Amino acid sequence: MVNCLESSTERLSSIFINDFCYQNQSDETCARIERNIDATPDLLYWLFGIYPMIVCIPALILNMTFVCVATHGAIERKLSRKLYIFLVNRSLGDILYLLLTIFLALCCIVLEGHFPLDILAVIMVVNYVSFWGSMVGFISLCLLKLCALVKPLHARKFVTTKRCLLVVYVSWLAALVYTVFLLFLLSLTMIEPLAKWSKCTAASCIRAAFSINATLDICCYFLTLTIFIFTLVASHRIQLNRKLSSRSRSITENSLICGVELAVRCSSNPLVQQVRLRKLTLSIAIFALLYSLPTFGAMRFLLKYNECYYSLGWYRALTIVGSARIFFIVRTFIDPVINFCTHRRLREALTEKFTSYSSLRRRCSDALN
Repeated sequence: MVNCLESSTERLSSIFINDFCYQNQSDETCARIERNIDATPDLLYWLFGIYPMIVCIPALILNMTFVCVATHGAIERKLSRKLYIFLVNRSLGDILYLLLTIFLALCCIVLEGHFPLDILAVIMVVNYVSFWGSMVGFISLCLLKLCALVKPLHARKFVTTKRCLLVVYVSWLAALVYTVFLLFLLSLTMIEPLAKWSKCTAASCIRAAFSINATLDICCYFLTLTIFIFTLVASHRIQLNRKLSSRSRSITENSLICGVELAVRCSSNPLVQQVRLRKLTLSIAIFALLYSLPTFGAMRFLLKYNECYYSLGWYRALTIVGSARIFFIVRTFIDPVINFCTHRRLREALTEKFTSYSSLRRRCSDALN
């Protein structure tokens, strides 16, 4: 029985300083760790470098285009401000994630995979801010639709633009505070004086931090799906009640009494509800599919009670994390494509933007000639 850290600490990572999991291990285990260390550069080069870069650049262009067009359309009141606040917030989180991913991919490609795992861990923690922004976006969109279906008049009064912006600000602040907390735990493990003082190891502090992280991911994933299921049930019940009730006499009388006939008609229009629900269904279906691997990976992480499982099997964990990142990057590419394909007013705003740009370019060229 030997201490694997004696020969592997400098090649591995300072994350494993004072990690008791590497003590009193067999020669076979230490040999496997050495093989994983030798294979790590290839893993980082392809899974964190080449593959993400293929999707990141077009995804970044699409998200930046969507943010510009949607923000301009919402300011000019051509698009729904409440809806597009959350869509733009989600795209801003995706842009931040893509920029960090491109930086990491360039470093892995230039360094040919010899990228320090310490810095990789820090980047992965910072990426959680953008991940949280996208999760809040999906949950908010489902809640917004559910309120509009169940209590349309109350939703018009309660769900205001200022309150939507407040939700966005609070979510980013919470994500920032949580990220600082994770970075603090990483510093207690990675910086040797702090590690000796705090006695934090990868098997204790970092595992606890990422257990909290995994729990939040699982809760957000299933909360989003639960709210969406309630939205589907509410929409189905509304359509059933509309079919069973008499056609719009009582609705028109009640709306005239309240003085909101137009609002009730718009909110109870079955065609409008059906089209909007199809858009949300498509978005949530892609979310459920592409976030399934990270979510079930987080569940597996929580179910492995052996505290040394991921300290010794860090190569396997790195492979799972890299694969989950690919799924997340694909989602950032698909979302703006879906928005442009399903939102007619957004396409009109995009066409208007390109038309104004081409006319301005033509005028400039004519003035120069």
